Amino acid sequence: MSEKIRALKEKLKDLEARVKEREASLPAHSVRVSQIMELEELEEERDQIRRELEELLAEKK
Repeated sequence: MSEKIRALKEKLKDLEARVKEREASLPAHSVRVSQIMELEELEEERDQIRRELEELLAEKK
């Protein structure tokens, strides 16, 4: 496995953990806009890493 794929998998794992952590920390009521924005940014970054990783893995086949 290439170093880039390994690094992306590690980053993806970290981002998924951070998304779960942020989701768990959201209050049931009165969520602040900044909290939602932060979660959305993490999700976007996670999705970008997933796409990049999928492309690299598809190229290896």
